[in-house]
Amino acid sequence: MEVAKDGSKAWKNCLMGYFIEKKLPFSLVNNIAMRIWGNHGLLEVLANDKGFYFFKFSNDVACSNVLETGPWLFAGSMVILKKWHPKLILSKDSYSKIPV
Repeated sequence: MEVAKDGSKAWKNCLMGYFIEKKLPFSLVNNIAMRIWGNHGLLEVLANDKGFYFFKFSNDVACSNVLETGPWLFAGSMVILKKWHPKLILSKDSYSKIPV
């Protein structure tokens, strides 16, 4: 249990994101995220093979600011962001409407 708690601390200031239309290349997402969020405290961008991206921030305030000031477009595609938490299930929600 203690190991799980320590592991959760490392992800505390992280947002999980995905794109609605298609998966964008990691290098493109990394470059855009660092350019637009680097001054907001973005430290690292990670991805998995299912099309989910993980944006690690230096602190909770920086993480919350990015989450609250969206929506964000990367190369013309909207990125859906969610705050990471220990019980987060990696799933893509279905949308019938999105903000333009």
